[in-house]
Amino acid sequence: VKDMKPEWDPGTPEQVVQMVLALRSSASIALLSFPEEKLGVGAKWESKLSLAQQSTSFEQKNIFTIESIKGDDVVVNVELVMSAPPQKMTPPGAPPEVVIELVKMQGSGKGQLKVNLKTQASELTLEQKTEEHTKATGTPGGPAEQESSTEVKLSLTQKAAE
Repeated sequence: VKDMKPEWDPGTPEQVVQMVLALRSSASIALLSFPEEKLGVGAKWESKLSLAQQSTSFEQKNIFTIESIKGDDVVVNVELVMSAPPQKMTPPGAPPEVVIELVKMQGSGKGQLKVNLKTQASELTLEQKTEEHTKATGTPGGPAEQESSTEVKLSLTQKAAE
């Protein structure tokens, strides 16, 4: 798997879009690339992702720390931090007069990735929380503000090729 590109049905709620984007960025951790230099227990490195989907873009920083190495099995602790700049969003299927402004979005997560370097089998467990504040204009009831929080527990397993 190199990328997951979800497609949205018209009228898909923006919160669902945001949750799937968060899952997609979290799943990318399972595609971990180690740095070129030799690493040992305690080694730490970062990767950064810039993601855009529909009308939303955000940044994610992943921080990896090797917890243990036993033969070909490596355990890596993972931390992630997500944020998005203020931006205008157009929900799928919304009339052109409806404008959603993302005022603030931030998220964080922690988890662990277990990888077998020989077989490439891996297991990722991750807990992530994302909070956002939006303002809507052009809606039938007039301007509206909303704050939401999404918590995700994710477990992904990639089995070794037979």
